[in-house]
Amino acid sequence: MRAIVKRVGQFLLTWATLAVAGAAFAQTSLNKEANTTEPDAISSASLLASITKPVDIGIIILPNKPEDKRALDETVARIQAAFAPHEVRVHVLDSQTLERGIISGEIDAFIASAGYYARMAMHGAISVGTLISNEAPDPNNGVAGVFLVRKDQLDIGTIADLQGRSIATSFSTAFMGYRVGMAEIAVRGYDPENYFSEIRFFGRSDNREITQALAEGEVDSALITACWLEGQPAEVRNRFRVLNPRSDSMKCVHSTRTYPGITFAVTQGASPGVAHIISRTLLTMPHLHDGYHWGVATDIRAVDRLYKELKIENYAYLREWSVKRWIETYWYWLVFVAIIALGLVYHSWRVGILVKKRTAELVQTMEEKRQAQMKADAFREREEKMQKTMLIGQLSSMIAHELSQPLAAIKYYCDGQKALLSETIESKDLNRKMLEKSRTGIADALKNVTEIVEKVRSYKKGDAKRDTVIDLHHAIQSAVHGLNAQLLSKTHISVSGIRNASILADPLEAEILFHNLLKNAIEAANEGQERARIRISAVQDENRVIITIENNGKILDDRTFLHLTTPLMTTKATGTGLGIPIAMALAEASGGHLNFERRPEGGLRAIVTLVSAQGEETDD
Repeated sequence: MRAIVKRVGQFLLTWATLAVAGAAFAQTSLNKEANTTEPDAISSASLLASITKPVDIGIIILPNKPEDKRALDETVARIQAAFAPHEVRVHVLDSQTLERGIISGEIDAFIASAGYYARMAMHGAISVGTLISNEAPDPNNGVAGVFLVRKDQLDIGTIADLQGRSIATSFSTAFMGYRVGMAEIAVRGYDPENYFSEIRFFGRSDNREITQALAEGEVDSALITACWLEGQPAEVRNRFRVLNPRSDSMKCVHSTRTYPGITFAVTQGASPGVAHIISRTLLTMPHLHDGYHWGVATDIRAVDRLYKELKIENYAYLREWSVKRWIETYWYWLVFVAIIALGLVYHSWRVGILVKKRTAELVQTMEEKRQAQMKADAFREREEKMQKTMLIGQLSSMIAHELSQPLAAIKYYCDGQKALLSETIESKDLNRKMLEKSRTGIADALKNVTEIVEKVRSYKKGDAKRDTVIDLHHAIQSAVHGLNAQLLSKTHISVSGIRNASILADPLEAEILFHNLLKNAIEAANEGQERARIRISAVQDENRVIITIENNGKILDDRTFLHLTTPLMTTKATGTGLGIPIAMALAEASGGHLNFERRPEGGLRAIVTLVSAQGEETDD
């Protein structure tokens, strides 16, 4: 019985082993059969099965370069073949229409510049390929701009020479033509929007039309895409010159920094199957005509930097100031101010500690300083009183001089009335005509007295007017009459250029001004001189009158000349040292100034500049 059971067990074990081996063999055969089928074919079939609507591809208007156009046409043809039998519809659109289609999800993929793709990335667009050419083998540096001028424009050597000139280009939203050029202007520190006197937009990407306008002299320069000029005949290339030429990662000459090339991107409205087939087709596609092929750009920071420099698109907010932007822009100044403020706080605290420690030592010093200040204030107050007294004294002399004439007239008319009354008593016949004339004369004289008194009062009220037209000769003559007669008799005074000159000033102040200068000049000329000489001259133009009063006194040393304009400093035994400061104050109050010069041969020259009254009616 045990033998039968043992044999049955061995049989079952052998059968199970054969069953397992057979299953393994069958599985291996299936795997081999599966491996003979291409995986891409399976995935393409499943992906195509998931596509339920035509695939819409948008192409924005790109620069008119024949090689680019052939490469894009061939690419679209291969994309259509990859989606067969499903329909692939291609739409050539302007930027705004294409943007609306991307946002709404109607467009599954698009071909545009890297700048346009960067704008659409915020709406969910994803780059799946970048067009590469033999001239620009690096997908991160595939396009650039070129500033062109005619070869005979020798006055334009660099981009900086284009400021204030006209330029022709495609259209205002073109990234590869217009915007890369404007970014080059901005990075040089200029405002691109106000750099050119005129920007002529053609509204088309026809570089031949743009350069033709330059060749015919319609504009001063042209802004086109790089690598176009190299593909033109020699007679076309020889007409133009590239400004600020560069040759780096791109083999063709360009004027601006480089940016990623033409970009193929899928949108958020595309299904994963569409994105897979497009990206696989682009990256496995053999080389196209003219050496073009598709790769992947890995760095679009240059595009983002361009938008930031131009303050457009995502960076348009930079045109409007805000607290946050101000802080971001000037943060280093805020840090600097904060450091200064902390330094000042620390310094203040340290000074406060030192002051507290030394307060006891400084109490006596501060008290002495206070006492000295009080003495200085008292001295300054006495000085002001002396100056006012001096001025009042001179004003009193001038007022007495002015009052003497109307008072003498009043006395004359009063004597005349007395004589008339005496004759009337004897003859009993009153001469009314003479009496009326006497009364009128007294009234006029009293009016003159009143006007002089009112002038004095105007100083107290602070409303003195200095717009009277004064004859310069008359003013100086009046000042001379009030001088020391004895000194005048020993002084020779020569005058030139003052008879036809007139000034705008206050008559009384002008007389005091010239009185002080002439008095000092005569006294200085008579100090130890055998023959004292005074020379008065004047030069007048439309705006000012320059009066020069010079004497032939002794040679002045530096100390004496320095103290000349200092109040209360004088070398005269009976002087006060206020005459010159008063004269300077009156000259400045009249809208002029007073300067002094030493004469090398001895003596002093006073130069008074006053406002000219040329063309005004003279006050005699």
